[in-house]
Amino acid sequence: MTKCAFQFSFMVGPIVLGFVIPLALGFSNLIWGSVFGIGLCLGAFADGGLFLDSRGHWGRIGFFFDLFTPLIIFLTSGWLWSTLTERNRKNAIIVLGVSFFVVAPITTIGWLGEHGIHLPDLALHLASAH
Repeated sequence: MTKCAFQFSFMVGPIVLGFVIPLALGFSNLIWGSVFGIGLCLGAFADGGLFLDSRGHWGRIGFFFDLFTPLIIFLTSGWLWSTLTERNRKNAIIVLGVSFFVVAPITTIGWLGEHGIHLPDLALHLASAH
């Protein structure tokens, strides 16, 4: 595997397989949904709530942070490529692939939030923004 393919896998895989497809099927990936939702979650929390509110400026900052998350993942995967051996690169791709299967129904994530277990999930924050 080339460095470009490795970085592409880490940048596009989580977006498509870790967010878009599960969301279209009514699920959320617990790992990648949280990675992509942490900015909105922290922004909403800084604005004094648990969910995105259009009145607060920290929520908007968190939203823009989440837009740059794929770039951060791309740069981090380049660092991973340069520090890992070929065998460990294969292991990293396997772990990445397994991470796409850690999903739960969006309703379950909402239920957890109602009972005091708040995940920084992007699908949850997008659903609660309207």
